[in-house]
Amino acid sequence: MAALSFLGTALTVRLFLDANWDVAFLVGALLVATGPTVITPILAVISVREEIATILETEGIINDVTAAILAVVIFKTMTAQELAPRGFIFLFIERLGLGIVTGLAIAGVVWYLLTRVDLPEQAAPQTARLLALAGAVIAFAIADSVFSEAGIAAAATAGFTLGNLELPHREGILRLNQDVTLLVLSFVFITLAALLEFSELRALGIAGLGVVGVVTVVLRPLVVFLSTAGEAFPVRERLFISFIGPRGIIPASVATLFAIRLQTTTPPTDPAGADILLGTVFLIILVTDVVEAGFARQIAAAFGVVEVEE
Repeated sequence: MAALSFLGTALTVRLFLDANWDVAFLVGALLVATGPTVITPILAVISVREEIATILETEGIINDVTAAILAVVIFKTMTAQELAPRGFIFLFIERLGLGIVTGLAIAGVVWYLLTRVDLPEQAAPQTARLLALAGAVIAFAIADSVFSEAGIAAAATAGFTLGNLELPHREGILRLNQDVTLLVLSFVFITLAALLEFSELRALGIAGLGVVGVVTVVLRPLVVFLSTAGEAFPVRERLFISFIGPRGIIPASVATLFAIRLQTTTPPTDPAGADILLGTVFLIILVTDVVEAGFARQIAAAFGVVEVEE
């Protein structure tokens, strides 16, 4: 279903904004992502059925990884003018595969250190938190040193694997994760927003709002309903999932990087495409974060998916 979102978004950008196909596919790839860094705080304040929360969290992790790697591969095809479809697929698979293997290996090492090695009793909670954080950083660094953006897949795989294992001092590790996430998000989003000119959003005009409407109101529900076909989810829950798809840090950071590259004199050079890329991605991030994340409680209440705590 990520493929449908990718192709549908790319086609929408092409038709509404008259972007070239390279830029349209870049935007489509980046907007596959639904940010777990935004989803997690939403689920922390809204009590919904566990299956709904699991779908949103898992989707966020998988789509963030997919979006980052797919965008990098597309950008590489823009620089390598003659890349066959087989080469495109190979570039994607090698990055994803390396990230998964590296993440699993590092997760195994961290699990062994936490469960099989005697840690100093007084320092055990702090050591466990540092080991988990170090594992994510090391997994990212190793994979990313081989292939760009493979590090995201490695860190996500390591975290996902450790998150599903029984670990000592688990609560402390989760608290550290929340603290680091808040700190990094605050810094990165402010920095990225400082690089964006409001005129770039305004230049998109009505066509830009049209892209936002199609992506959030047409494509997102279509993907959700097709993905959950045959599953035990009533329509109201599918509608809730459809309208909770905020974008986060991955599309923002990668779009900024590529926009800077497109504005240089080194091929591929496309200043107009850079403006469309950055403006479209940030406009959708702004709208989805303000509306979907900001009014998530009201959306949940409107569709009747809030669970009453006994």
